[in-house]
Amino acid sequence: MEQSPASLQTEQENEEEGYQRVHQQCCDLVSSLPIIEGCSYPDLCFHDGFFRPMPPMVAAMMVRKLFEARPTDIILATLPKSGTTWLKALLFATVNRNSSPSSTGNLATLNPHQCVPFLEVELYGDGARVPDMDSIPSPRLLATHIPFHFLPNSVVDSGCRVVYLCRNPKDNFVSFWHFINKVRKNNGGEPLPLEVGFDHFCQGRSPGGPFWDHMLGY
Repeated sequence: MEQSPASLQTEQENEEEGYQRVHQQCCDLVSSLPIIEGCSYPDLCFHDGFFRPMPPMVAAMMVRKLFEARPTDIILATLPKSGTTWLKALLFATVNRNSSPSSTGNLATLNPHQCVPFLEVELYGDGARVPDMDSIPSPRLLATHIPFHFLPNSVVDSGCRVVYLCRNPKDNFVSFWHFINKVRKNNGGEPLPLEVGFDHFCQGRSPGGPFWDHMLGY
C-alpha cells in the first residue's frame, strides 16, 4: 500500500528531527573536547585516538552513528594530502569506463569530489540536512579521512570494499604544511614555521593523525 503524501511528509519530518538531534548531541560532545592550537587551521580537537578540526569531527561522529554501508559500496580512505583527489578520479573512471557520459557525467565536466563525495564533508557535513544516500547510484563511490577504528561496524559487516591510499610521510607532511600555510594566509593568519609544523606532525597532531596509527589501522 502506498503511503499518503501527509504520511510521507510526517516520516520525513521525523527523520530530520532525529538527524538534527543526533547532530546536536555530537556538537555538544565535540565542544567539550580538548583543543590543540597552532598546528592546523582551524585548530584541532582530539577524540578517541585521532585529531580533526571541530566541524569534521562532528561529521565523523555522525557517520559513525548513522551511516549504513552496503555490500556494493566502494570506500576510498586516505589521510589529507595523500593523493585523494587523484585516487577519486582513477576510481570513478575505472568504475564507469563502460558507461555513457550522458548517464554518469564525466571528469571533463565534474570535479572528482562531486563524483566521489566525502562521507564527512559533502554527505554528513551539514547537520541541518539529512543526506540522500539512496540517490547515489550503485556501486556507491564514497571517500573518507576517518580512521578505520572509528568507522561504523556496517563497513566491516557489509563486506564492502575499502581502498586505502597512503603516502610517504615526509611528502605527506610537506604537502600539508604548504596547504595549511595557504589556508592560514587566506584567513589573515601567520604562516606556520616549518620546525613547529614538523614537531606537531611527529607528535601525531595533524588532521586524521597520528599518521602511523591511521595507516596501520587500515
